[in-house]
Amino acid sequence: MDTTIIENLKKLREKHMLTQEALAEALGVPVLAVYMWEAGRLPIEYKMLQRIADFYDVTVESLTETEAKAKRFAAET
Repeated sequence: MDTTIIENLKKLREKHMLTQEALAEALGVPVLAVYMWEAGRLPIEYKMLQRIADFYDVTVESLTETEAKAKRFAAET
């Protein structure tokens, strides 16, 4: 799995002060799934990425892009 997605998922969860257990409950998935996503051991299907993005009120693209790329895009617009 792309390390960018992994890093972004962890950052968002921690920013919202959620445990892996709380996020799993909110998404209706086993805690092990969240652990495996963040460990890079289980790929996240697009539908789940969309659910995660909706949960955090962000775009799927923001989950997949690096911070540097996001800053560069913001500067260009």
